[in-house]
Amino acid sequence: MKTKPKLELGRQIFHLCLGLLIIILFMVQILNPVILLAVLVLGLFISFICMQYKVPVFSALAKKYDRPSDPIPGKGIITYLAGITIASFIFQNEVLFASILILSFGDSFSNVFGRIFGQLKYPKSSRTVEGTIIGLVAAALAAMLFVNPIPAFLGALAAMLAEIIEIDFLHLDDNMIIPLVAGIVIQASFAF
Repeated sequence: MKTKPKLELGRQIFHLCLGLLIIILFMVQILNPVILLAVLVLGLFISFICMQYKVPVFSALAKKYDRPSDPIPGKGIITYLAGITIASFIFQNEVLFASILILSFGDSFSNVFGRIFGQLKYPKSSRTVEGTIIGLVAAALAAMLFVNPIPAFLGALAAMLAEIIEIDFLHLDDNMIIPLVAGIVIQASFAF
């Protein structure tokens, strides 16, 4: 059994909770695509300021949760919000919410459980087959809160495959890819 670094565990808990918070704020109509876009732009602005100056709260959060390899402060949350923001302009709420849950649960569960239980690694990656399977199951079950089981499973499967492909081919951040791929597949599955 492998140990889980505190940084990644904290990041994944934050990742999961942020997705749930975004859905709740959309449901109670505090958040909408335009406001989410404004939050993203504000986040980018604060990130650039944090590159030069210590900004109370934001600099501390970036120091605590950013990966050492992140080129800009808050890269993870910025790409996370960017993927959800784009999806929010494209999809109806049920598809958007399912896609956010696929991102939140699938990515978090695959990361945490893959590091703990994973034995079979993909080539040139720290990701594991076991993590992908657990992430797929968690993502599909979570997405079923908003869409039927078949679209939920297909969206989760496509998102987890996109996460694997991202490793070597596309070099795009999975936080941006997952909600878009999941939403497109869920939406397309409604046609059948």
